[in-house]
Amino acid sequence: MDCDKCKKEIPLGSTFCNHCGKEVSVNILPQKNQSGNKNDDPTSKKNSYRKKIFIKIAPFLIITFLLMLLIVVPLFINPYIQYYQAKSSMSNGEFDKAIQAFTHLDKFKDSNEMIDEAEYLKAKYLLNNKKYETAAELFINLANYKDSVELKTESKYLLAKQNASQGNYASAIEIFEQIQDYKDSSHLFQEANYWEGLKQFNNHNYHEAENLFSVSKDFPGSKEYLAKISLLNRFEGIWKNQSGYEKLTFKNGEMIKVYFPGSQDESSSTWSVSLAGNELHADNGTVYSLKNDKLVSKDENLGSDSYVKIGDYDAIPAEKSDPQIGMTEQEVIYSKWGLPKHVNKTTTAYYGISEQWVYDNYKYIYFENGIVTTIQD
Repeated sequence: MDCDKCKKEIPLGSTFCNHCGKEVSVNILPQKNQSGNKNDDPTSKKNSYRKKIFIKIAPFLIITFLLMLLIVVPLFINPYIQYYQAKSSMSNGEFDKAIQAFTHLDKFKDSNEMIDEAEYLKAKYLLNNKKYETAAELFINLANYKDSVELKTESKYLLAKQNASQGNYASAIEIFEQIQDYKDSSHLFQEANYWEGLKQFNNHNYHEAENLFSVSKDFPGSKEYLAKISLLNRFEGIWKNQSGYEKLTFKNGEMIKVYFPGSQDESSSTWSVSLAGNELHADNGTVYSLKNDKLVSKDENLGSDSYVKIGDYDAIPAEKSDPQIGMTEQEVIYSKWGLPKHVNKTTTAYYGISEQWVYDNYKYIYFENGIVTTIQD
């Protein structure tokens, strides 16, 4: 405080000025905000307003914060959850589920590597459960992952053996040919060729059988079948007898006999034939053999005949059918019965034209206006 007279500063609460000695008059000034009414202070009013606003918006801020947590936290945590769930699925043998999950995770952590691992474990599971074909495909896709190359070959090997055991020799041959250096695949390749060759031989596909036996020629039995096929090849083709009334064609285990070739009465019959030693036995009882490039036939009822080879194969006329009710006269002529010995014909105004065709062995065909109505055999 200052002295009223000399205006010099004196200690607060002094009664006399220690500079000029003047008695100091005490002026009690009203103190600001002494009454405690803080609302009259602008700063206090501003702070109070802010507090009220904060109280009002605080719930919204909290809710917003929680919502952000609900959105952001799952986005951050979910990949971890999905990753460990995928690993759990893989451990439980749910490989497809794991592969799908790791694929969805894309590049999260080592998900791409985990896809290969899941496919690898799935392929091994399939291999152990004899699903060799699917396992081989998976190992092929895995390329050089771990020992996939070796397991791919093992899968193919076991698949080929499985096919062979089931009689699917053609598929076994195809696979064994790819892995002939693996284990005993070379031997099994020849064995599969032999059995497939035998199957084709029994189905009278001699050309295919010859190719297969040629591959397996070192396998027991193959050379014997190659000799049989060589003999059958000599039989196959077209043979004609000396009279020219018969023509024989041997092809694929069958013998087709054509009667009166080239004539109006040309017809044919077919029999199965089988090789017995150096002879062909037809199921009609005739036996055929080769002598000096000629074909010789022997039949208990018909005796013997000889044929010369005139070619390989030609068009075989369709075997004629028996006459049937409803046929026309022309259709009967081209049937097995052919032309009749004679015809009895009757014409009436009411019934039209009736005919009786007479054949040997008391066989008859009756026509009404050119259509077969009755057959007597």
